[in-house]
Amino acid sequence: MEAANGKVTVRFLGSLKDVFRQTEMSLDLARARTAGDLLGFICTTPEQTQTIYAQPGSVRPGVNVLVNGRNIAFSEHLDTSLQDGDLVTVFLPTAGG
Repeated sequence: MEAANGKVTVRFLGSLKDVFRQTEMSLDLARARTAGDLLGFICTTPEQTQTIYAQPGSVRPGVNVLVNGRNIAFSEHLDTSLQDGDLVTVFLPTAGG
């Protein structure tokens, strides 16, 4: 398999900006070929891991992961492939009134 080239951008919205201590980051595709790879790579603290995962390999209900605006729950879930230039948005639902 040929090495992946390029980058993906990860954008954190809402409360995840505080959990990840940033609003956006860029990752090499060599480290994040799928949505699952990306989530595993960006979760570097116990707080981040517990916020994203219900258990290893299973995203917590309510965590939304979009690749170019499409929720991975409606495609290949954590196996959703990433391509050069993709925008991955990660957020929790918000409630208000």
